[in-house]
Amino acid sequence: MPFITNQEFWPLDAVIEHGKSSAEELLGFHEHLVDVLAVGDRFAVIGDMTRSVASGAGGKLETVKFFKDHQSRIKDVVIGAAIIAPSPFIRVVVNGVFSLAPMPVPLKIFETGPEALAWISDLMGKEGLVAPSEILEYFANTLAKLE
Repeated sequence: MPFITNQEFWPLDAVIEHGKSSAEELLGFHEHLVDVLAVGDRFAVIGDMTRSVASGAGGKLETVKFFKDHQSRIKDVVIGAAIIAPSPFIRVVVNGVFSLAPMPVPLKIFETGPEALAWISDLMGKEGLVAPSEILEYFANTLAKLE
């Protein structure tokens, strides 16, 4: 599955997107997000798209619809989202999605993991929460297993 999620670092939801997602896999990821939003605790998201492959327009439109439909709940519980995307193409695609469905919380795209972790850690710190530094090691180890 192109989406790997891990709440072991809660209140930081760790997401890895790798490869190209089918419509069914994207729907499964949206279901994960609904479940996480339903918990009701304040949390942040850090996503690693280092090995992401852009899917067709249909998947992007479903993602836009999902974020538009859930904006109120996102605003209530999400502190912010940091996305790691070294590829300029993937950054353009992600920016396109969020230009059509702007996030009601801070969202920033970074080229590197350390930049993303520093930014999301600062946001979480303002809420009295701590972002575990070992998240980057988790991303590296998980991506290495996919090779």
